[in-house]
Amino acid sequence: MRSGIEEAKPIDQRFWERVDIKGPDDCWEWTKSRFHSGYGMFYYPGRKKVYAHRWAMLGSSALEPADREKLVLHKCNNKLCCNPAHLYFGNDSDNRRKYFEDGNRGTKFGSGCLSYDDVVTIRALRASGWRIVDIAKKFNYNRYSLRHVITGKSYAPHYYGT
Repeated sequence: MRSGIEEAKPIDQRFWERVDIKGPDDCWEWTKSRFHSGYGMFYYPGRKKVYAHRWAMLGSSALEPADREKLVLHKCNNKLCCNPAHLYFGNDSDNRRKYFEDGNRGTKFGSGCLSYDDVVTIRALRASGWRIVDIAKKFNYNRYSLRHVITGKSYAPHYYGT
């Protein structure tokens, strides 16, 4: 201690004090602030924020430009988990594939949510000559967003077999 003030703790120690560490196979949950998305939020010097699970996997290298391109994904689907045994590196395609493998089938866009069957039907209708505006009315879906469904910009085609 200097002048009665505790010296600043090392950043990694500060991080791990905010994680509820349990057994090696259990989820180690972040116990402090969260982003609106539900993921843990860790503040590091300079009042910048980083996802807690990213820091758990990368440490301070999570701040490096090259490492910011890497995604850190959860095997356990627990957004607060920081157990490195439950985390792995992936890319955007891996993230989407896992999303669909975990049973997620639609994302809400304005007027509705599309199921797997809806996406397959929409693409088949368009391929058979239906106009986008007519498909949008049939599914009560925004016609501009529907273009992304048809082209695969949303609801990626390789996950839907179309």
